[in-house]
Amino acid sequence: MVNDSTMQSVDEREAAWSELLDVLPPRWRTGRPSYDPATRRWEITAIGPKLGGRRGPPPDYVDATGVDEAAAVRDLAKRLSNG
Repeated sequence: MVNDSTMQSVDEREAAWSELLDVLPPRWRTGRPSYDPATRRWEITAIGPKLGGRRGPPPDYVDATGVDEAAAVRDLAKRLSNG
């Protein structure tokens, strides 16, 4: 049985991902969110397209963190929309 707090967190996470997908630049992608037990925070990275072939510069990236997955995803969306 699913309780209200579980359903709310799923809805919150889906809303955060929706916000991120709305601001993610073309050809960019995100890594999987991960939890770092040392800092007790979630981390996620957006990675830009690779330009210049194999010998070109590394792609641009943006890192974000949060107390939970939804907060990290929202932080990334905010950083991408301000960048």
